[in-house]
Amino acid sequence: MDNRLYWEQFYKDEHIKEPSDFAKTTNLRYRKMIDLGCGNGRDTLYFKSLGTGITGVDEFSPFGSDFINTKIEDFIKNDTVWGALYMRFLLHVIDENLEDDIFAWATQKVDYAIFIECRSDKGIVPDNNHYRRLINGEKLKLKIVSAGFDIKYFAEQTGFAEYKGEDPVIIRLVAKR
Repeated sequence: MDNRLYWEQFYKDEHIKEPSDFAKTTNLRYRKMIDLGCGNGRDTLYFKSLGTGITGVDEFSPFGSDFINTKIEDFIKNDTVWGALYMRFLLHVIDENLEDDIFAWATQKVDYAIFIECRSDKGIVPDNNHYRRLINGEKLKLKIVSAGFDIKYFAEQTGFAEYKGEDPVIIRLVAKR
């Protein structure tokens, strides 16, 4: 299935409104934060309810003043500086070149912190319905450090993102300058 068609259909069919467990555990409150690859915006709206100055960015995001509907590769060309970067379930659905571009952008445009949740390359069953690139935790940590951030928290395990009977190995990473 075409990746674009997959996500368009997914967000049309899935109406999850509750924030993710990752959002609830990070409990972020930054003045200027970006939710890159925000999907249906559920975490963006949750952080907004906490008083966070946040903008969600996704090619398939809902429309509204809290969201920018654009491709990520176009968004990271802007000159805005953000306090924090939040990316949940983005890295494993983009190619490694775009991931590298995001980290290069973050080196210059993210002042304080990066929060990542993504699928690990450990213990996964392939999914042929859409593009999924599995992330190696050690390689990810090296990229974050190379981007000028210190890793404050790293975990790679099951139990973080159970969904429809699936419990994949998930990476959670928090890095700060």
